[in-house]
Amino acid sequence: MNVYEICWKPIWKVDCRSLIAVLATSFDRKEIADLSGRVPSRGQAMAWAHAHCHSENDFSGRIQNILHKRHGELMEQLAHVSSKDLFRFVSQVEIFKIGRVAALLWALSVDPREGMDCIRTVFLDRLETEALQRMIPATSWA
Repeated sequence: MNVYEICWKPIWKVDCRSLIAVLATSFDRKEIADLSGRVPSRGQAMAWAHAHCHSENDFSGRIQNILHKRHGELMEQLAHVSSKDLFRFVSQVEIFKIGRVAALLWALSVDPREGMDCIRTVFLDRLETEALQRMIPATSWA
């Protein structure tokens, strides 16, 4: 199965939380600024990209194509995995050991199958919680 044979959800239909996570893990600010050609500073690049990916336009289409090329292999693999098995995987995987977080986020974000929103939410909840706990240990507030 080819990544382009599946009717993936378009980038402008991806929810804000998932889109921000995908952009942040797939691109650096300089790359987004270079791709946009319009962003006044690298500091504003992600916010600009996020806003412009919520509508169908040249920029969102270019970003979507890049994401499909970068992450297409995992998208194809996950298309053959049942929702039940994907849920089990995202619920139990050691997140910082999987190495392909960006690809998994993109694949879960554009997969149109029923139940993917729940599966993606579980993965994002775990990812954010573990990332925050690594950055700000609970004992730092004591």
